[in-house]
Amino acid sequence: MNFGVFKDGIYTKQVIFSKAVLWHTREISLRADIMERIKREGIKKIVFRDRLKGESWTFKSEKVFERMRYKPEGQEPQYYFPIDLARKSGRRKKKEVEVKPKPVYEFDSVRNVYVEKAPKMEASPVEVKQVSLF
Repeated sequence: MNFGVFKDGIYTKQVIFSKAVLWHTREISLRADIMERIKREGIKKIVFRDRLKGESWTFKSEKVFERMRYKPEGQEPQYYFPIDLARKSGRRKKKEVEVKPKPVYEFDSVRNVYVEKAPKMEASPVEVKQVSLF
């Protein structure tokens, strides 16, 4: 179970946003005992990190406490709060992927099959320099 880490006035939890967020209400939740500890220890920020997306959502605790709702349903009672309170950061840049062109096929009537057409060879400019070896 992922309980998160309390360190230097920040509570940090590793999540997968696609599974952690209730998308129909746009809410994320924390267990009641975690929220009580955040309040008791005076934690200023709550951070959810998604390593898969390379993204972090940072919530100010005071705003979360103003807007959170207690729901005693599901596996265990939790406090839910809107994800719109978060400041998002750290999205990784996507790697550029070279897209190869799809092969072109032509019908070979002698063999009665389709065969891949050979790619056209383009001449590349060549710079010629004349130098003396001696």
